[in-house]
Amino acid sequence: MRNHRSPSTLANIQALRAFAALSVICVHILEQSAKYDHGLDRLAVFRNWGDCGVDLFFVISGFIMVYIQRHKPAPPWTFLIHRAYRVVPLYWALTLTYAALWLVAPDLFRHAVIDSERFLQSLSFSTMYDDSHPVLYLGWTLEYEMAFYVVFGICLFATSLCTGIWLCAAALTFLWLLTPMDAILFEFLFGAILGLIYDRPWIRENAVMLLVVGVLCFGFTVADPPHAFEHRWLYWGLPAALIVAGAVNLPQIRAGSLTYLGDASYSIYLIQILTISAYYKAATALPFDIPNDFHAMSCAVLTVLAGVICYEMLERPIVRARGRIAAPLRHLKRRPEPTAARN
Repeated sequence: MRNHRSPSTLANIQALRAFAALSVICVHILEQSAKYDHGLDRLAVFRNWGDCGVDLFFVISGFIMVYIQRHKPAPPWTFLIHRAYRVVPLYWALTLTYAALWLVAPDLFRHAVIDSERFLQSLSFSTMYDDSHPVLYLGWTLEYEMAFYVVFGICLFATSLCTGIWLCAAALTFLWLLTPMDAILFEFLFGAILGLIYDRPWIRENAVMLLVVGVLCFGFTVADPPHAFEHRWLYWGLPAALIVAGAVNLPQIRAGSLTYLGDASYSIYLIQILTISAYYKAATALPFDIPNDFHAMSCAVLTVLAGVICYEMLERPIVRARGRIAAPLRHLKRRPEPTAARN
């Protein structure tokens, strides 16, 4: 019998979440610095780095969904409700904040145009089906997330988790063929399959090698990111799966600042849509010059701090509220035993 880990012990995965969020922040800071004529000097070496963070997020998401289902199985509707509760409130809150700022001060937004149709499509995670982008442009990744959650949740009606994943693979293939969705969708499937086999002996015994190979593959794509971007499911998705396979089987790091940033990674990921552009708008108004590299590092620190504040003030209370709501509901669902049975 295999010795399954408890989901609470995967500190390495939380560290990978932090790395993924910081990677995406990196690429967007580089883009904004160029738009505002703050070209970098020493930090320019990172100009081809960052997009792979999204692929790592997707693989982790697929893995965690299966991992949790193996350890704490939940009915399909419970799974879908929990996933929606985890993703939707914060995303809606920041979408509403962005739209409100645009209405109050549209001149601060360079080319943003928000109409009612795009706004409603953003809230319903459906802009990609209309070949457009959500109000929070980073929301395109959440639209892929939600599509995977719905497909995976429906497939949980299958007789076994393994069968459900095979059905999920078929459904994702149909989505890829019939909709504008990119093949990056299959990165969730990489993670889901890994969730089934991660504890096989040959994976546990080669954890270090898998991690090193995955990191090296990530590193090689830095030299030619446009080519990797076109086939990211192959150049970034598969290496991400190797990294997750290695990380989950290695000794878990102790909880600390890195795992905390992993906990806050969703807030950090979303808040950058506001903080990065705001920082560079403010930087252009300064009456004195500051080295561009210092601007980039300051912007990264500001974004992380804003994400942590968002996590503490919005995301974490929302998650805790779900627990307070669910507890009495679980109690009500327990039917009292008949008197004769109790006696």
